[in-house]
Amino acid sequence: LPSLARLRWEGFTVNVAAVREVDLRTPRQEREFLGGRAKAALLSCIEGEGEPPLELLLAAVACAGSGEVRGIPVQMMRDDSVSELDLQDVIQDRNIGVEGGMLLAYLVPVMGALTSIDLSDNQLCGVRIDHRGRVRGTYTAEGIIAIADALRVNGALTSIKLRGNKLGDEGWGAIFAAICGNKDSKIMSMNAFWENIGPAGVKLIAEALRTSVTGALTSVDLRGNKLGDEGWGAIFAAICGNKDSKIMSMDVSGEDIGPAGVKLIAKALRTSVTGALTSVDLGGNELGDEGWGAIFAAICGNKDSKIMSMDASSENIGPAGVKLIAEALRTSVTGALTSVNLGGNELGDKGWGAIFAAICGNKDSKIMSMDVSGEDIGPDGVKLIAEALRTSVTGGLTSAKMLAEVAKQKGISLCGIQRDQTTADFSNQNLKPPDAILLESDLSQAVVTGALTSLDLSSNQLCGLEHFGSGTYTAEGITAIANALRVNGALMSVNLRDIQLGDKGWGAIFAAICGNKDSKITSLNTYYENIGPAGVKLITEALRTSVTGGLTVTDLLGNKL
Repeated sequence: LPSLARLRWEGFTVNVAAVREVDLRTPRQEREFLGGRAKAALLSCIEGEGEPPLELLLAAVACAGSGEVRGIPVQMMRDDSVSELDLQDVIQDRNIGVEGGMLLAYLVPVMGALTSIDLSDNQLCGVRIDHRGRVRGTYTAEGIIAIADALRVNGALTSIKLRGNKLGDEGWGAIFAAICGNKDSKIMSMNAFWENIGPAGVKLIAEALRTSVTGALTSVDLRGNKLGDEGWGAIFAAICGNKDSKIMSMDVSGEDIGPAGVKLIAKALRTSVTGALTSVDLGGNELGDEGWGAIFAAICGNKDSKIMSMDASSENIGPAGVKLIAEALRTSVTGALTSVNLGGNELGDKGWGAIFAAICGNKDSKIMSMDVSGEDIGPDGVKLIAEALRTSVTGGLTSAKMLAEVAKQKGISLCGIQRDQTTADFSNQNLKPPDAILLESDLSQAVVTGALTSLDLSSNQLCGLEHFGSGTYTAEGITAIANALRVNGALMSVNLRDIQLGDKGWGAIFAAICGNKDSKITSLNTYYENIGPAGVKLITEALRTSVTGGLTVTDLLGNKL
């Protein structure tokens, strides 16, 4: 405000030009925010009877102050030439206090360049904890409410850190209300971890999240506070009940949530209308079999749920919990859940069989993988899992991948290849992409196919196409075979003719063999395989960079080279 000459307020007049000349630097030992010589100089710029109010002093500094006050660069902020502001007191020993918060509240609303501000550990509410753990000072929300008012209109900040200020329930409530109530806010996350927030604060925060109109806030950390079952239930109800909420994940791990809390959270998830929440971490609580069953039932029973993964590993889930979870997965109508981790529980052979049967028996299931490594599944369990996958009505490729994963973990053959078998003829067996994925499992395990030297896969539909080209091409099956050939060190001969591999398929096969220094395959017959310029480019690059010492003959006659 270079042209401003006078500032009038409640009978006082400020000489703005004189304020510009004041040295605002305050010695560190000075307890007052504007104390000592700085305050005396400011008072000399003000005419009127009595002591000018603090608000007027701060307004004068905000309008015309030069340099810094307790590290706050007032002139640069007024000029909007600051993009990041680090005022964390633990590092800088500045302690801007309540008055500093009020000063910032004058400057922040009009700034467009400032995107990040760290106000951690600054006694913004006038209280601190001494070295003996005792509370010192008198609480006041005046400073933090002033900052909240600034956040209510600021549209530039993307990050603000406020931890360690003893904001209390009222302070944190005001901050959440300001950010959530500002549709132009760009602040993306709020960290209120271990801030001693209690029931009153939870109520304010939940209401802010329930009515939130901001499109930026995607992450909130409220762990380590005194939320309890009812508090966490209120937070989930607020987020899940707001269709405009953009909160993407909720971590409530290790929060001692019990049956009452689980019931409230499950209800919120079951009726959720938010399209943003994709991840929930409930680990390390006291959910038990019934609780985990309720959570899975809630997510799986909500067709609008966007939860993509559930980690219930090492949660002491037993037979009763498995039964509930399996039923939820069997009847699931959600289209989002693609990953479930149940490892480290007490499922046993029957339990794992029930889980796989539930997923594979649900044609609407989107579960893509199940990690059963280290689960000590025995022959009975493998048999149940294999039967579930064999009769699966969920996506064929997904089922094949799941079965291949189990087979690799257990070192078993899925294609009937004996461990001492040297040749395998699968030609003209109507094999399709899922079968190729099963073959990959066998071929990539030396313990299963270490003796196999010859493999015939000719005249199949490993790429989804019949002999005359009908069907839909997919490279997923042949890519799986290529992946196996990239690590197989036993095969000396492989026949892949008349499979309609296409340019991409043949390119993948050559790249795999040529990129495997341990490969023993000596020849590849691609005679009349309709390979075009794109395939030639891939094959020549594979041959140019080849590290294999086995491949000596390639027949590329009859193609479109």
